[in-house]
Amino acid sequence: MAVIQKFRKSFGKSFLQTPLPDLVEIQYNSYKDFLQADVDPQNRKNMGLQNVFSSMFPIKDYAGIADLEFVEYTLDKPVYNVKECMLRNMTYSSKLKLKLRLILWDIAEDGKKTLRDIKEQEIFMGEVPLMTERGSFIASGVERVIVSQMHRAQGVVFATTKEAKIAGNPITYTARIIPEHGSWIDFEESKGVIYVRIDRRRKVPATVLLRCLPAAEDEKKFAADPRKPTIRGMSDTEILSAFYNRIPLKFDGKMWAGSVDAFAGLDKYRLNYDLINPKDKKALASKGDRLNAKRMAKITAASKEFGILPESLIGEYLFDPIMSGDEVVFQAGTEITDEVLSDLDKMGVKEISLIAIDNTTVTAHMRNTLVADKTTNREEALIEIYNIIRPGERPTLEAAINLFLRQGFDAAFYDLSAVGRFKMNKRLKIDSGKKPEDERLLTKSDFLAVLKTLTNIIDHKDTVDDIDNLSNRRVRAVGELLEQNFRTGMVRIERLVRESLSSPNIANMQPQDVINVKPLMSLVSEFLGTSQLSQFMDADNPLSELEHKRRISALGPGGLNRDRAGIDVRDVHPTHYGRLCPIHTPEGANIGLINHLATYARVNPYGFIETPYYVVENGRVTDKMVYLTADEELGHKIAQGNTPTAKDGTLAEDTVTARVDGEFTMVPKEEIDLIDVAPRQVVSIATGLIPFVENDDANRALMGSNMQRQAV
Repeated sequence: MAVIQKFRKSFGKSFLQTPLPDLVEIQYNSYKDFLQADVDPQNRKNMGLQNVFSSMFPIKDYAGIADLEFVEYTLDKPVYNVKECMLRNMTYSSKLKLKLRLILWDIAEDGKKTLRDIKEQEIFMGEVPLMTERGSFIASGVERVIVSQMHRAQGVVFATTKEAKIAGNPITYTARIIPEHGSWIDFEESKGVIYVRIDRRRKVPATVLLRCLPAAEDEKKFAADPRKPTIRGMSDTEILSAFYNRIPLKFDGKMWAGSVDAFAGLDKYRLNYDLINPKDKKALASKGDRLNAKRMAKITAASKEFGILPESLIGEYLFDPIMSGDEVVFQAGTEITDEVLSDLDKMGVKEISLIAIDNTTVTAHMRNTLVADKTTNREEALIEIYNIIRPGERPTLEAAINLFLRQGFDAAFYDLSAVGRFKMNKRLKIDSGKKPEDERLLTKSDFLAVLKTLTNIIDHKDTVDDIDNLSNRRVRAVGELLEQNFRTGMVRIERLVRESLSSPNIANMQPQDVINVKPLMSLVSEFLGTSQLSQFMDADNPLSELEHKRRISALGPGGLNRDRAGIDVRDVHPTHYGRLCPIHTPEGANIGLINHLATYARVNPYGFIETPYYVVENGRVTDKMVYLTADEELGHKIAQGNTPTAKDGTLAEDTVTARVDGEFTMVPKEEIDLIDVAPRQVVSIATGLIPFVENDDANRALMGSNMQRQAV
């Protein structure tokens, strides 16, 4: 019998052949990091279950005589395997055991604590669901999949208000600091003043918040003990110094004179007054001139000093307060008028400093905010913040300090998260030298940088963020979703434990007597059984099963509502290229809210979607592959995956189609630095199975990719 020899013919023009990655790794890796079951308890990373327990414990009683500490947790091997659980209608799970240490103290009359007793015990906390080898869960004998959720990344976001998008309304800018846990802090510009809101409550001038922060000379005191009532807040001059340049002047009897060096760094600054050469009284520059590099060189060549006529100072602002003994005559930021000039002359003031504001390149927003602020010191500012958060209560200074610290400086009440810190440092260009995981609280420099960036946006030196850009949206996979549920359960347990520790019979109790695990386990089983993100596995065929595990939903707890989601959030964004499939989405109410990962996409440890590229050097494709997030690929010139290449990897054409910052253009091959790993990189697994999908209408491809999942 003749043997029929089969052969495969590729119609592709590219010789790049990139094997597919593990298509369900988003599920595996996330849950593996959550459990860390195979890692020695001493070597576990501070993530997942380890992070939940280590952040919740120790729990102390109200009197300080009993502490309940967390030592480690262990997970037993499951009693039944996957097949047996399905046959017996059981949940495939493992027993979670917690080793806790109860420490009892004796407190003397002078407040000194001495150790009375230590009791250590292993406690059964309940059953933790386990993931099968297929990336699914078995709950009550039914196979389920927990869909990953897309949501807004923590960190800082700069935007315009919704009202500003309606024609005719003035544009107002906002900045919002979004943590993982804790208060949301909003800054918003309105009528030339910048206000702050804490958890969307009543707004106050932003300088009220800045006054609560430590003065430069007290920063070390604040770092050592932020609750010290003697810590001084930022002064008016320190606040202005963070946002404006200073122009020092001395009065010589006829003119106010200063050094030309005071204008260094004020690029394109527009003068509000004439600059006069003190030697020959000729004009160095006229009112309205812009101080560009060429004009500055000309001024410096003519004279190292300049003079300003007194009447030209009207309309300028004082940088420092003017004092008469201990009395403040003029506050910092005071506008100079005829009366102010007359009073300065009568007081014999010979030295002042101006705020470098030209209302063109540098606006007076922070100066206006300082003038609108009715508080004068840190104590008044702390009381004002307290009255906003807890109106109607009579505050003490100690209570006001404690409440303020909870808004970003106390780890028990606030967690910016590693993602939030990573995003914040990147957006504000902060380099603290620390890992994002180790810096999860806010700092003084964070607030100053947020306000500085906001004023730069107002002055058109920076731009607002695109909230639909994938650099500002991240994926919460199964491990993080369950971690959130465990944390909520542990918060409920914490309250009950604190009451149990205050029992008069605590000396006779064991760790298992003070902890009630029911609130935790009921939450976990409720999430697995009824959550919007926990779904019956779509098992019509292997493709539908695979795509179900690669699904990314913007719906669910803490996500969007399909009834209120607009067009912008549903639309395809340029950053979806190679990360989310632009075609594969449901028809109907959920269109654009439920997406699927592109073929080669993966999710990095911070939850941002990455896509791979081959590095191109001198017009030749190398075998070096790099994974980039949406913001990391900015500035790169990226060729398409179907670009013709020779067998040695050289790009065949001299000019190739490339993407630069999301826009398509023609680029010489020598300038290309990256290339897609494959043409199907743009689409999902299901869409990539449609032959010659590039010739298909997008609507037909959408229906085709959905129908393939329904085939039996």
